[in-house]
Amino acid sequence: MEKIKNIALIVLGVLVIWLFIDRYAMSKCTATVAENKTTVETTNDSISKNINIAYVNIDSVLLTYEQSIKMNEDFMAKRQKSENEFTKKAKQFEKDYLAFQEKAQRGGFLSQASMEMQQRELLEQKERLDNLEAKLTEELMVEQQRLNEILYEAIVSYVQRYNMSAGYDLILTNTGLGTIMHGNPNLNITNEIVEGLNAEYRATQNK
Repeated sequence: MEKIKNIALIVLGVLVIWLFIDRYAMSKCTATVAENKTTVETTNDSISKNINIAYVNIDSVLLTYEQSIKMNEDFMAKRQKSENEFTKKAKQFEKDYLAFQEKAQRGGFLSQASMEMQQRELLEQKERLDNLEAKLTEELMVEQQRLNEILYEAIVSYVQRYNMSAGYDLILTNTGLGTIMHGNPNLNITNEIVEGLNAEYRATQNK
């Protein structure tokens, strides 16, 4: 059952967002001479003057976006149901196996053939149990992938619409070991994104 318990939850570092560069323009480094003084404009200076950048903390979005919270709760409930189903059958197999061992040790079988028949039944039961675990694990993985795609599409779609009026050239993410190791807090638009996402989600729930 460890496979089922180790299915990753909806946060995932899978949702790394790279959004449109709408008006990307970078000036070349130029040199000008004025009053016997040469000033070299560096590439970094050029970038800072021409590109409007912001970033979003996706971990924070996933922890505070109401649709993400609801989907995570539903996923956890489904995972718990799968675990309960597997645990019930696993306990029954353990009970049957111990009963077989006890019966074999005290010589309770009428014949070698009857003991071997029950052995085969236990092996088939174990095989069904293994197949069930694989099936439940795969179902959870597929469901997790489906939820990730829904969240990814929802967030990317909203940020694209948000940026139509915000006008950023580049919106990055600083999730985990992602793009940004350090950023000016003034460039962090996470709260604005979460507020907008939640407003749209609530609107769909009230219809």
